[in-house]
Parts: sequence; structure tokens; C-alpha cells
Amino acid sequence: MNITLDSRLGCIAEAIGSACIVADIGTDHGLLPIALLLRGQAERAVACDIRQGPLDSARRNAERYGVSDKVELVLTDGFHGVEVYSPDAVVISGMGGELIARIISEAPYLRGDVRLFLQPMTRAESLRRYLAQNGFSIAAEHLARDGKRLYSVIEAGYAGKTAEYTEAQLIVGMPEHHTDMSLFADHAAMAAERLERRRDGLASSVMQSDAPDVDMDDAELSHSVRCRTYTDKTDILTQLSDTISELRAMTAAARCDNPADTEHKKG
Repeated sequence: MNITLDSRLGCIAEAIGSACIVADIGTDHGLLPIALLLRGQAERAVACDIRQGPLDSARRNAERYGVSDKVELVLTDGFHGVEVYSPDAVVISGMGGELIARIISEAPYLRGDVRLFLQPMTRAESLRRYLAQNGFSIAAEHLARDGKRLYSVIEAGYAGKTAEYTEAQLIVGMPEHHTDMSLFADHAAMAAERLERRRDGLASSVMQSDAPDVDMDDAELSHSVRCRTYTDKTDILTQLSDTISELRAMTAAARCDNPADTEHKKG
């Protein structure tokens, strides 16, 4: 008996490869850790959630697939209390990047010899910024396509060294970290298009004397853009244009690395 995972969870499972003990934070139905056990990718699993309902669902699924003796179900907020199980691989997925960053910041255990597999649904730039500024190194980035949407899976671990990222790199990741340049090209292009729409909207507002102030909490903009004090909206437009240009350059470079993808786009 096996489980067919959707593209997002399947991408996480593929990235993990194998592990002794996998902890799944925010496990929901528990299908990811159960699938890893059934496939022989993990010896044991810890399924964690902040709500009892999802854990009850995970328990039923574990019983259904005959792995209940290999799964620990833990009702907890984030990673609290999970360190007693000594996981060597930790998945934190299906939540916002800022929440994932908070969970990591509250778990000293994750600064040890642990592989992290992080899948932010929103604010991926906030998560990358936290990792870069707090000594975590990104080993690889994977992308999963589900219809028109691309999901990022960030593979990281604690290295004790900070890193510098450009605005564009915070939004889509460093090109050299990505494992599929065809998907990365689409990822960067989509990000550029989103920022272009915001830039064009802001440019239009600049032309209107009664235009409202720009929303500095825009999820697409990185922390340094949102929180820096600007005296002139044109400064923001310049920053946006620079970031868009870098994203467009990333897209072109990635497609040059994939001639077949370039031909497909032309066709």
C-alpha cells in the first residue's frame, strides 16, 4: 500500500531522500510522514500540529496504512517539545514564511545537525531573510508546480554564517541554489510580472496629487523595501525597477541554460 502525494508534498518527499527520524510540523492529515515511512525513506516519524483535529486525522491515516507503531503524534505549538524525539530531518510546511521563521527562532535544537525542509505558502522573502541573517545556509531550493502556481521548498541547515541577498534573491532565491532551472525561469518571470503590476500602480498614483500612500506592507516586497523610510515615492519606484531588472536577468539566464525551454516559450 502506498500514498500518492500532491506535487507540493511530493517535492518535499523527494528533497528529503532518506532520514532516520522525520518531524513534520503542521502535519495536518499526516500524509507526508506516512508516505515517507511506507516508501522506506524514514524509520520513524513525529507528526505535530497545534490542533487536535488534524492529529486525529493523522492517527486514522496512520492506522489505515499500518504505520501507527512508527508515528508519534504530538499536540504542540511549532517545535516545542519535539526535540526529545531527536529528529534528523524537520519539515515545516503549509504556513507563512514569517511563521516558519518564528518557529525556527524558538527552537535551539534546529541549530544543530538537522536538515530543514521549509515550504512557505507566503512571504518566502521573509523566511530567506531570516535564514540568511541568523546563520542558516540554504543548500538547495526546489519548485513544485500545481496548475499555475509554483511552490518553493527550501532545504537548509545551520552553518553559523550569515549571507547577503539582493532584493530579487530574497523574493525567488539564488539561482545557483535551484535544482530545476526551467521552473526557476518561470518562477522569476512570474515574480517580475507581479512587481511590474505594483510598480505601474504606484507610478500611476505618483501622477495623482490625492493618491494614497503606498502600502509598505506589500507581501511581494522584501523587508528592506517595506521598512526603509522614503521621502519620495520615486525612490520606491527606482528600487522596484532595479529588482524587476534583476528578476528579468535571472529569467533570461535560466532559459539560456535550458535551450529546450526557450524554444518551448517561443512556440
